[in-house]
Amino acid sequence: MRITRQKQVILKILRASMSHPTAEAIYQEARKEILNLSRATVYRNLRLLADQGLIIEHSSSRHPSRYDYNIGKHYHARCVQCGRIDDLPLSFMRGLEEQVSQSISYQILEHRLEVLGICPPCGAKTK
Repeated sequence: MRITRQKQVILKILRASMSHPTAEAIYQEARKEILNLSRATVYRNLRLLADQGLIIEHSSSRHPSRYDYNIGKHYHARCVQCGRIDDLPLSFMRGLEEQVSQSISYQILEHRLEVLGICPPCGAKTK
């Protein structure tokens, strides 16, 4: 895959962000560098980057997808009100797949952990 200027800008935005931004947030930030950039170009490039395994798309039925530059194994917290995703400061539990496989006879391929809660900004709004 060729890394175009648009892909470079998108990757730079994701690399600098720990907030797992939405495509719209990425688009708004990228337009600061590429004035004539279209939303369709951002969405298409996010899909290509995710398909190539260079980023991760976190999808939700209730909120827009969010994108993650960190493709290493790690865990997340997701806000049930706004959909924000943050990395959890937990060590990845290596060997868990094998333990689960032995206990229920499944062939385990991977595991994910996502805790659900209310992020600080949403919590402040409800107080």
